Amino acid sequence: MPETDPASAFDPASFTLSEASTFSKFPAVGDFTRLALWMAGALAGMSSPTHSAQRRYFRTMAKRLGWPVGKALSQPRPGMASAMPLLTDAIIGTSRAAIASVFGPPRCALTEGELVNNDAAWSGDVWYYGISNPAASAVSIEFNIEEAAGRLVFISFTPNAVD
Repeated sequence: MPETDPASAFDPASFTLSEASTFSKFPAVGDFTRLALWMAGALAGMSSPTHSAQRRYFRTMAKRLGWPVGKALSQPRPGMASAMPLLTDAIIGTSRAAIASVFGPPRCALTEGELVNNDAAWSGDVWYYGISNPAASAVSIEFNIEEAAGRLVFISFTPNAVD
């Protein structure tokens, strides 16, 4: 299967999932579910091409709903450390389809057995994404039998001292 740019899986006019995209194997996900995930991911420092490509769409959606956006916020945004629990709350219980539609394909996935093709990563029990946050370098999302996120772990990489 040829590799595709995750951002190209979206129709630029509406940011709905394209039938030809890798994501077409998942059921459609509502905009409010995607908005909640996107906002939590943005606050916590999630960084994937798919997540970044949707920024303008979700900011426009929030403005249409009358929500303050950017500098119009009356209260300061939560700090990076306090945004982590928000991301955890947004992801736990969320479907694999919703996570894929907002953050794109996992950077890495843990599966049982040998990978035969790239599609096997989509069914992996654990997905990994990079995160730009002082408190963590990556996040792992473990899926349960119902195909929903059941556990989320933030991973921090610290350099070891070399003697």
